[in-house]
Amino acid sequence: MAGNVKILAIEMNNTITILVVEDEVSFEKLIRQRLRQEVKNGSYSFVFAGNGQEALALLEVNKEIDIVLIDINMPVMDGLTLLSYLRKDKQQLITVIILANDDMPKIRTAMNLGAFDFVIKPIDFTDLKATIQKAIRELKVIRQAAKARELELMNEQLCQVGRMKSQFLTNISHEFRTPLMVIDGMSDQIVAKPDRWLIRGIQLIKRNSAHLLDMVNQILELTELDDGSLKLNLVQDNIVSYLYQVIEPFYNLAERKNIQLSILDELSELKMDYDPRKLQRVLSNLLSNAIKFNKPGGKIWVKLQGAKSSDFIGSPVGSPEQADWLLLTVKDTGVGIPEGQLSFIFNRFYQGDGSSTRSADGTGIGLALVKELLELMGGQVSVFSRASEGATFQIALPIRRDTSTL
Repeated sequence: MAGNVKILAIEMNNTITILVVEDEVSFEKLIRQRLRQEVKNGSYSFVFAGNGQEALALLEVNKEIDIVLIDINMPVMDGLTLLSYLRKDKQQLITVIILANDDMPKIRTAMNLGAFDFVIKPIDFTDLKATIQKAIRELKVIRQAAKARELELMNEQLCQVGRMKSQFLTNISHEFRTPLMVIDGMSDQIVAKPDRWLIRGIQLIKRNSAHLLDMVNQILELTELDDGSLKLNLVQDNIVSYLYQVIEPFYNLAERKNIQLSILDELSELKMDYDPRKLQRVLSNLLSNAIKFNKPGGKIWVKLQGAKSSDFIGSPVGSPEQADWLLLTVKDTGVGIPEGQLSFIFNRFYQGDGSSTRSADGTGIGLALVKELLELMGGQVSVFSRASEGATFQIALPIRRDTSTL
């Protein structure tokens, strides 16, 4: 019987599949004979195994098994050992043990290992049918409870998404309102006193308009990421000089807040494929956050290095030609991120607890966009932080040279 699998009915939607684990061939024949009507009408479907090891192998490939009838005494792996495995890994299975009168002392052990019920040899098939029906009722209760838990979890997740989206709309309204109020107010000032406000007013209007446009573009990019329409526009050029261009405007922003921005450059030149617009979006978001959540007198370091791996620490190499990854690290001395929030900060709309953390304001999409844009480019982002101890973000981009050189 070892190694043989026999299915005695075509499983229907309401068919209960029962695995019988018994080393006596005669028992299989008895099941065939005495329960043939139930098999014929599609109530039951039987699968047979000769010992516990065969049963475990069958359970791995046959996910439709509902109930397991297990003989206590078998070669290779006995029933109690099988029960101990099923208790750990197959908690939604109903197990019924089969034992002789002299095995009765093992009932308590079997029940402690999760057996639902037992039948005594020689088998009384009226009792066996009743036990199977009782097991089916218990199975339905277990599965209904599991389904209820699943639905409850889904509902909680949907509610959380709803709350996050509501918070996002509140935040985005606030983020839009402030520059719009500046633009509206400054327009009135220019109309009323053009000689006094024209130049300064236009500068403020342009700056706030650019901020609004940037937020709109971020939202559009997330939408394009969702529908798969956002494509890479790669160029091959010296990425180091380009990154310097991206960083340049942030010196003034940092200086206004009395923050020191420094570049720790281990690379002077590295030609590779990259998407300028998306890379600018990623680095700009990280630098904006590093300034925004820093304090006067704080510091920001940007480090560029080549590495053999994309690990957080990486494997720095001396020559760009030996590198497989570009590692770009942004480290600050700001308020940091509580450990409990680290696993959520790249989620869309996530805003943290609104306390004195990095998530105190903003739209809640910046870091999500960083992560998703990097994944589109084949890269990744890592973060290390503790509350009140600053944060370190590391970008890893694969070094590829498949695009035509500029």
